[in-house]
Amino acid sequence: SPDKADMVFYVSQDGENWHEAIFPDGANLHEKSFTIVESPGASLMIDVLGGGNDQFGSMYKSNSNGTFFIKSLENTNRNVMGFIDFERIQGVEGILIANVIMNPRQVEAQGVAKEVRTRMSFDDGASWKELAVVKDMNGNNMRCSDKECALHLHSVTSNHNTGQVSSAESAIGVMMGVGNYGANLLEYDECDTFLSEDYGLSWRMVREGAHKYEFGDMGTLLVLVDDEKETDHVWWSKNRGQSW
Repeated sequence: SPDKADMVFYVSQDGENWHEAIFPDGANLHEKSFTIVESPGASLMIDVLGGGNDQFGSMYKSNSNGTFFIKSLENTNRNVMGFIDFERIQGVEGILIANVIMNPRQVEAQGVAKEVRTRMSFDDGASWKELAVVKDMNGNNMRCSDKECALHLHSVTSNHNTGQVSSAESAIGVMMGVGNYGANLLEYDECDTFLSEDYGLSWRMVREGAHKYEFGDMGTLLVLVDDEKETDHVWWSKNRGQSW
């Protein structure tokens, strides 16, 4: 635009006819201020910088042809490279996982550390919820002293594992991630390894400490390797992490 810094976003379904996309007020699409995240379904998902800070943004979801956008999730966690803690879970459409910052104004004004929490959506971003159903390695419900405890998982911006918080496309329903049960996400080397067998509805700690992980034999085989110190062995399980 000749009279303002905002960029105009255009969408085409055939490469010939282009339509201007409409965003809500406050979504300022400046140069290098937005990221188009993986959007294999009918809707586009775009994360736009929040304010003048490059550490958080807002996720916007489009209608079926990409011309009208609404805000799906506020204060998404991102880094200076424009990578967003946002992932689509393979195997079933509409399951998303993202990390949000709970203290964005303090991060922006005072430079304090981020308070990061994980949210999950089972309806392609229409609603988001915490990962509240979490068990320890003995099958007991996990507890903590804080009133707002949930499971929080490391994702794209602190990538240690190919696939981040995800499952192999052949391992239907099985997900793994590194994180912690508490008020906010801790540093990577303070976290443990968790497993879900129902696409994220419930989670269970399967090994203490942070691990890299991989799926084999359609999720029947799980393989871990210690990601906090040098090691000369791997751990494997054929009973979904009950024993290694």
